[in-house]
Amino acid sequence: MRLAIRVRLGLMALREGLRVLALPFHLLVFAYRRGALVQRMNRLLQGREGPGNAKEAGERFRKRAGLSAPPGRILIACGEASGEAHAVRLVRTLREAFPQTRIEALGGTQLQDLGVRIHVNLVDQAVMGIKGVLALLPFFFRAMGTALQVLEDDPPDLFIPIDNPGFNLLLAEQCKKRGIPVLYYICPQYWAWGPWRMRRFCRAVDGAIAILPFEPPLFESLGIPTACAGHPLLQDLPEPQPEEERAPNLVLLPGSRSKEIQRNLPGMLRVWEAFRRKHPEASCKILQNHARREESILDLLRSQAHPPQLVLGDTLAQLGRARLALVKSGTASLQAALLRTPSVVVYKLGNRLEEGLGRKLLTVPWIAAANLVLGAPKVPEFCFAADETWQEVTERLHDLWEDGPLRQELVKNLGQCRRSLEGPGADRLVLDWLGSSS
Repeated sequence: MRLAIRVRLGLMALREGLRVLALPFHLLVFAYRRGALVQRMNRLLQGREGPGNAKEAGERFRKRAGLSAPPGRILIACGEASGEAHAVRLVRTLREAFPQTRIEALGGTQLQDLGVRIHVNLVDQAVMGIKGVLALLPFFFRAMGTALQVLEDDPPDLFIPIDNPGFNLLLAEQCKKRGIPVLYYICPQYWAWGPWRMRRFCRAVDGAIAILPFEPPLFESLGIPTACAGHPLLQDLPEPQPEEERAPNLVLLPGSRSKEIQRNLPGMLRVWEAFRRKHPEASCKILQNHARREESILDLLRSQAHPPQLVLGDTLAQLGRARLALVKSGTASLQAALLRTPSVVVYKLGNRLEEGLGRKLLTVPWIAAANLVLGAPKVPEFCFAADETWQEVTERLHDLWEDGPLRQELVKNLGQCRRSLEGPGADRLVLDWLGSSS
């Protein structure tokens, strides 16, 4: 690695360290302004500000980026498996429309299998949490050094970072300094907490593709051409199962990380034991995509009098056929909504301190993605630390199991959620913005 690159990496590390030290100041300012920020988010969630015009936003992006023709060389960056799946779809679409465009990436083996030149494999090193980041800090320094060398030796005509703002925002800033246009693909969810980060994001990009309908006016208000492409989950989901064809199953989705399972599954199992006493016709399944979690889940099931069936993989099909779901807040809760499976969404916190901090730091009124899309608390949700709350969760499940106005109204709202997230797809929207005539 060249000396100049090493020096630049050192300066970047110094700046990031100073930003960490400035966090208490940002939190104080946020605490002072939180009321106004929450009101603004409520207006956005309730649809008082329209999503804007995608075509007009694309024209402003091309003008801002100085793109008068499709780029000859594109650099893509994705840092985790879900981002790489979006990248694969994008690469296929770009190659069909612009066969002469050269595409390179910081990505993983899926992109490599498509024949994309991979400068650094970021996907296999994806991490979560502070400990994971610190353990791989030397790798990320080397990866950023490689990326900087690419920008200097053979700069692309366009940089498309996909999600993963921790690494991608740093690289976007370096592109911006070199006059390389940046089109961010799937906006980071800074609106949920830490909104002071949005101004830094907007200084580093020339345009953004959003996947939630309330995001465009938020980023547009800061001067960034933004349009909603629809949610990518819809591209992989089957059609919702009719109500009369659903099996009498309650499915439990406690999360995929070890800590999430340990926090959520014991309470969910207690809920199931109480639920089955009132609904003996019901069966129960635990849905888990990650086989490496099998043993820890089975350990928790050994003490159960009526243990649910553990199903590894096949999550979408099982979720789509179930009558009811108890699901941890996250991607799975949105999948349940898009499959029109009535659900109760939970987020179990470790202690009362976490619960208090969460209420003070969040700028959104709800945790369930479907409620954010609908702009109202239509899907029952519970964010809590006290175990007593599981009783309320059980009661809400009882209400939704029975055919009646509560269940019918929720199914209707889930249909509206799905329609609100439909769109052309982020890959097609990128083509439009790059001036494709296809």
